[in-house]
Amino acid sequence: MRRSFAELSALRHRISLPIAKKAFGELEGAHQSLLTGSGEDFDDLAAYRPGDNVTRIDWKASARAGYPIIRRYLRQTNMSVMLAVDTGAAMQATSPSGESKAEIAADIIDVVAYLSHARSDACGLVTITDGEVEQLPARVGTHHVELLRHHARRALKTAGGDERLETVLARLDALVRRRSIIVIITDAYAFSDRAAAITKRLAVRHNVVMLQVSDIDPEQLAGCQVRDIQVGLYPHFVFRDAQVRAQLARELARRRAEVAERISHLAIPTTRVGGRDDIVPALERLVDVRAKGRAS
Repeated sequence: MRRSFAELSALRHRISLPIAKKAFGELEGAHQSLLTGSGEDFDDLAAYRPGDNVTRIDWKASARAGYPIIRRYLRQTNMSVMLAVDTGAAMQATSPSGESKAEIAADIIDVVAYLSHARSDACGLVTITDGEVEQLPARVGTHHVELLRHHARRALKTAGGDERLETVLARLDALVRRRSIIVIITDAYAFSDRAAAITKRLAVRHNVVMLQVSDIDPEQLAGCQVRDIQVGLYPHFVFRDAQVRAQLARELARRRAEVAERISHLAIPTTRVGGRDDIVPALERLVDVRAKGRAS
């Protein structure tokens, strides 16, 4: 079920400004960059260079140094937000909340796009639809946000295939040159070595955060008829067997540990999302991750 703009507006009030600011690297649109000549917050002193604003010359410091010295300030600039959306087959699986992982990913996109819009940040999208890479450049405005949400949902409805995240990240790496906030929305069990290598390159030039949508706990499958996204429909009695569920749990834990190991080397804020109601808490967890300087 798609969130309305009214729902998103109400949701904005649940996400305090400090949470959004810290979780997405000052997402509210007042990103600080070191530039001379404007802004209000003093940063440091530096030697005057031709072209610098002469009104910023600090005459006392210049007299002490024997050459012109200017005062440098932090200027407020806007930073674009780019959504990298995984539409691999795993996104069609079920989350711990019982909701489709694709539905949860779509809701995360809604929240991030709306927060960007509310704070005057341009927001863009790179994903795969019907096997083709689709990109929307970062722009502002209500119409653009609605277009982005529509394209994202259409892409997630056609989720399937392998290595889709790697393709999306590679396109982002080639496309986005200006420093931006990259929000990766993906599965919790399918982050390859190649995806990690591309993400590492992105993290050198951009602020990167990752939200992983979790799979359902095998213990929740007891007595259920289960359809695997790759294998197909299992007989209804299979997951009544505690040993089968335990074996599946071990396999998922192994895959999750492999992915966690790859991500730990990237040192980017990362958290898992288990359902629609977990999206806001996930943003709060990203605050804690960022404060600790490591992925959770």
